[in-house]
Amino acid sequence: MQTANKATSGASSNLYESGWDVVLDINPQFDAGGFNFFVGGSETQIGKARAGLKDLTGDHEEAVAGLKITIGPLEVGGQISGERLRTQSYNSTNYYGNTSWGVAFNVNDDLSISYGEHRSLQTKTKKSGSGVTEVYNSETVQGLVNEEDYNPKSWMRGDSFQVAYTIGGVGLKYAQTDYDNTAYGFDTKAPKENKVLAVSLAF
Repeated sequence: MQTANKATSGASSNLYESGWDVVLDINPQFDAGGFNFFVGGSETQIGKARAGLKDLTGDHEEAVAGLKITIGPLEVGGQISGERLRTQSYNSTNYYGNTSWGVAFNVNDDLSISYGEHRSLQTKTKKSGSGVTEVYNSETVQGLVNEEDYNPKSWMRGDSFQVAYTIGGVGLKYAQTDYDNTAYGFDTKAPKENKVLAVSLAF
């Protein structure tokens, strides 16, 4: 991890201990074209449970795999990734699973367009309590003596479109990004939309 000047790195608590990671990248100089495949993973030990938190077995794990291909003016890429947090508390985020892909096309030396999509799954730890009625994704969970038998899951989805045009020393860029559930909500969604129009001049 890189940090800014006069900044520090490391965990903000003593929850995480020693760990390891490994990365395989068969073509790190992807600017030369062709294709590139990469895969990586890591595991970090989790310390003993702190006061007031449930002791969940297992370590913090992350993994990613992706592929990029260039065929003439067309570039396509995608990746999948996952993170298991092993959260030590009830009703807290325990896992993220992500998939994304994108495509870019250079129409000519002046114009390029690209599009990408991203999907993310969030899973929470089991919920503690009794005699409580909860609603997840419009599904009502009733009459549970102990809600530890129910693990809520939620999806976040988004897509982005970009176009760039350059003529002489003038550059025009436009980007639009839309996400439908940025807070991983269940019955309350938090959609977000962002549009950017930029003009640059070179002298």
